Amino acid sequence: MLYIVKSIDKLPLVISLLQKEDALLLTEAAVYAASERSSAFSLLSEHSLTYVLSEDLAARGWSEKASPLVKVVDMLGFVELTEQYKQSITW
Repeated sequence: MLYIVKSIDKLPLVISLLQKEDALLLTEAAVYAASERSSAFSLLSEHSLTYVLSEDLAARGWSEKASPLVKVVDMLGFVELTEQYKQSITW
């Protein structure tokens, strides 16, 4: 399952549902969680399949603030994730 998270306040719930094989993609306002300075980052630290959308990072001026532990993908990478994971849900 691919969990697409748009809102940082949904992260605790989404994290509680994640299975080891699931992927998490941060978009829109949820990209703020990709920074190690974010209080929400600790929620992500144990899940290795975490991605963040580069266009949303850039739109917020956070491209340089994303942790190296989070994989940055562009729109093509987003499409590839939706192809790789046959099911997805957006929060």
